[in-house]
Formats: sequence, structure tokens, C-alpha cells
Amino acid sequence: MDQHMRLSRCPNCGTEWVPVGALVTGGEQGAWGYLCPVCRFHVRFPAVGQEHVPLTAGELQVRLTALLTEARLSGVMADEIVAILRDELEFEAELGAPGRRMLVQIIDLGHLEPEMQPMRPSGSRKLQHSRSLAQ
Repeated sequence: MDQHMRLSRCPNCGTEWVPVGALVTGGEQGAWGYLCPVCRFHVRFPAVGQEHVPLTAGELQVRLTALLTEARLSGVMADEIVAILRDELEFEAELGAPGRRMLVQIIDLGHLEPEMQPMRPSGSRKLQHSRSLAQ
């Protein structure tokens, strides 16, 4: 198969397609590649002999953790990190459910309590009794 006819995947929207036509320049440092037919993102064409090694979910987690650590060490504020991650999560969720609009929401549950206090036997009986009356 011709090197130009292999299946490509857009790193922006995940669309798979077979590139046709001439290579175009664009993207970072005028790299050669193709435009994604769906989102028009410039997909860089790999060099001859250069193969893409698939990333596993575990490797993604390790790289993401390292990137977040580097961002915090570089002074990126926590609220900025959360906003970026929220946008990316929404985008990924929408890719998984085409035609749907998603919203990622983080709910503040308040302060952490050091320990949950177990209910005393007398309190649990009253609770059970009150529940049975409410039915």
C-alpha cells in the first residue's frame, strides 16, 4: 500500500480517514500533513518508516499525572488546571456521544470529616421507627 494511502486518525477529534490529495503545510513549524475532513485540524504526516505506537490507558494515566505535576511545579494555578481538564473531559464525552452536548460538573461536598461517628443503637431504632411511620 502506498504510504499516502494508509489510514490516519485525527488527534483532535478522533476521526479516521484515508488521506487523499497532496500534502499541505501548516501546523507547528510548517510541518507537512493533511487537514482532517471533520474538524479541519492539521494532522502532521509521519516521516517514512516512523510508526505510531498506540498509547494504553495506563500510560495515559502516568503521562497525565506527570504533566499535572509539572504544571503545578511551574506555577499553573489549581483552578486553571481544573478548568482545562473540565473542557477536555467535556470534549471527550461529546466525542463518545456524537450529537450530544455534555457538561462536566465538580460538586463541592464541603470539608472532610475525619471520621464518621457510628450511630448509637438507640438512635438507629428511632430512625428505623420513623422511617416505617413515614411510608
